[in-house]
Amino acid sequence: MNLIAVQFDVRWEDTDSNFREVRRLLAATPIPAGSLIVLPEMFSTGFSLNLAATRQGNPPEAEQFLAALARETGSAVLGGVVAGGTADKPANQAVAFAPDGRQLVRYSKIHPFSFGDESAHYAAGNEVVTFEWGGFTIAPFVCYDLRFPEIFRTAVDRGATLFAVIAQWPIK
Repeated sequence: MNLIAVQFDVRWEDTDSNFREVRRLLAATPIPAGSLIVLPEMFSTGFSLNLAATRQGNPPEAEQFLAALARETGSAVLGGVVAGGTADKPANQAVAFAPDGRQLVRYSKIHPFSFGDESAHYAAGNEVVTFEWGGFTIAPFVCYDLRFPEIFRTAVDRGATLFAVIAQWPIK
């Protein structure tokens, strides 16, 4: 399996610009069908506590963008979105789509970064999940989760052979 890691300077709370930048970067990269394309945590908005800017609408525009990229590239696409949770606190999630548009996995960050006040704005997840792609069993995690080895042990117990830890390090 080929892995395409898309790292870019995310524009703060500017979804359209971020979508354009991802498309620009991917257009400059040969992407073999069947690859796994990985985008950062909250790739469309930047890591913001402004729920009005980060929470997806209906329809969920960031997820539609990820699914479209998967169809266009013939690859799985994993990226960070804000969805689910409760009316007051959505979840910081990693979601992946297959080339046929179906959702492969949805993971809610288990450990919001309390020191950065994330836990006051985003609901914590409670389940380690995996998905199959390219001969691997992949466990997605989000940013601060990497500080908690027990969830990685749980993923291995569930057959994980690859970890995909998406992150965003805000400067605002």
